Amino acid sequence: MFRFNLETLLKYRTMLEEKAVLEFSEKVRVLEREKGILEDITRQRGAVMLQFLEKQRGALSAADVSNFVSYLHELRRKQQEQDAVVRRAAAETEQKRRALVEAMKKRKVMETLREKKFQAYRSDRRLKEFKEMDEIGIIGYGKKGSREEMDHRP
Repeated sequence: MFRFNLETLLKYRTMLEEKAVLEFSEKVRVLEREKGILEDITRQRGAVMLQFLEKQRGALSAADVSNFVSYLHELRRKQQEQDAVVRRAAAETEQKRRALVEAMKKRKVMETLREKKFQAYRSDRRLKEFKEMDEIGIIGYGKKGSREEMDHRP
């Protein structure tokens, strides 16, 4: 029966890969959430800008202009902060992706080694079976020959 002597290491590397998959998928979720927040801020800023431009056509007080400008500056500041958050999340996601790729490579190396060992085991088993069959054939031939000699004795 085939037994891979590094099975424990293969299981460990598989476990590390599964952990890396979970960490990567979590970072992807975080990145998508942060991108969504950035898009919301960008959309909100655009809407406020349009609203400001529409109100400019009519009568706007200095206080209204000041409020719009202050709010637009605040939204731009939030947008810049969120952009930095998205860049950090993207960098962390990329780091986890690289870790996942590395874990996958290490597991694949072990699986390839296991497959090669299994193929060698199967070849060795076949060779032993052929030898046993040859021995059985030789023994059978020898017994058959000695029976024929006994049958032909006077």
